[in-house]
Amino acid sequence: MAFYSINKRLRGERTVYSTSVKQKNKGKIVFSKSKTFTSRSSALKWARGLISQLEADETNLTAGYREVTFGDLIVEYEKYKAKSNRPLGRTASFTYRIIRNYPISQLIASKIKSHDIVHYCTARKESDSQPGPATIAIDVSVIRKVLRIGKSLLGVNCTQQPVVEAYQALYDLKLIARSTTRKRRLEGNEYDRLLAFFEQKEKHRSTVIPYRAIFKTSLATCLRISEVTSAYFGESDRSFRFYPITFSSSFSSLPVLP
Repeated sequence: MAFYSINKRLRGERTVYSTSVKQKNKGKIVFSKSKTFTSRSSALKWARGLISQLEADETNLTAGYREVTFGDLIVEYEKYKAKSNRPLGRTASFTYRIIRNYPISQLIASKIKSHDIVHYCTARKESDSQPGPATIAIDVSVIRKVLRIGKSLLGVNCTQQPVVEAYQALYDLKLIARSTTRKRRLEGNEYDRLLAFFEQKEKHRSTVIPYRAIFKTSLATCLRISEVTSAYFGESDRSFRFYPITFSSSFSSLPVLP
């Protein structure tokens, strides 16, 4: 059971309110936290909010929700999705792999706070890859996704609320933003040079991917690589997930276009 006490006292010429929140279990104090405020209303708001959080945690524990690290939650979610009718896409899988390399993955999922989300985004921005705000926004989106459904899907004590609360700070610091429209277009003989490059790729004896056809379809329809390959190979084909990855990785050896 959690309870609070507020004591009014003087600090110099000012009146302050010393607030204490405690929680007992079988007659023993298992939690205690104190804070001082300059107004009684602020003290009440903090004390009641903390008690609500403590009671919610106690309810979750009674209800049987598990406590796991955020990294373990991601792994469990990935395994569940892999067995479902809608596996994770390439972007989501890659993003979750990156997230697991950051300190946020070591935190207990139910203990993640809004500032943890902000700190993660700041660290991502300062990483070697230096992702833009649109990319970091994808990270935040997948973090929110697994925290939103972790309780109902996997029985893990977690909530999306920290991400929701972090949005204002993330936008204020311009850490996240919507993706911008790409204006780059093929110029001069770039189209012919790319076709020639893909033709050479297709001549390799182990190549079974129709690079030129996929390239032309992508330009004509503005579809993503995964969308084009799903049209060619079908989602029911086990090799479907292999093709987009192989195709995209080949771009690392594309001829440099000015």
